[in-house]
Amino acid sequence: MDGSAIIDQDECVECGVCRRSRVCPTNSFYQPTLAWPRQIRAMLSDQTYRAPGAPPHTSDGMKIGDVTGRYRLGEAALMVELGRPGIGARFRDLEMVTQALAGHGYKVSLGLSAARFIADPVTGRVKDDVRNEKASRIIVQYLVPVDQVAALWQLLQEIAPQVNTVISVGVMRRFEPDGSLPDLGVPVYPNGKINVGLGRPRAQEA
Repeated sequence: MDGSAIIDQDECVECGVCRRSRVCPTNSFYQPTLAWPRQIRAMLSDQTYRAPGAPPHTSDGMKIGDVTGRYRLGEAALMVELGRPGIGARFRDLEMVTQALAGHGYKVSLGLSAARFIADPVTGRVKDDVRNEKASRIIVQYLVPVDQVAALWQLLQEIAPQVNTVISVGVMRRFEPDGSLPDLGVPVYPNGKINVGLGRPRAQEA
């Protein structure tokens, strides 16, 4: 502040929280018309934002996988999340991760909303016009055989110190038909989620 308050537009992720919370006594916050590529910030950071022609903000797949059939027995999904609300992440942070993992043969799954901003899932390169955009969090997903989860987990731990934001990792896999859940070689926390597929599963097992 220097006589008046300004918003650091480079750091703003267009989440809309300041506007909706009505914390400004003069109601000075407003939502400008967002043009491409800045609207990406709102698409990934604002749960209420709807861009024309764009799908809603979503982390679909991880929580409804038992119904959609996205995950099969013997597979695991790793949800790699960069940033958190209040911290944020830029797509250049994401590119450091996706390209490093691509060098070991891991390709981004096209299931989550941020994946559409990846120019090449095989190399992990993000689209040029979004590289400097920022969001409260950016999530991509990898589908791997269960016996590769520990190796991918180790790679992410090696990459994390080089990235200028926080990285969170979620691991999902299906229970075996006998109800067992074999060890994946990664830490297991007591607040893990068990999602029940309340519908007709699409997955057809061999």
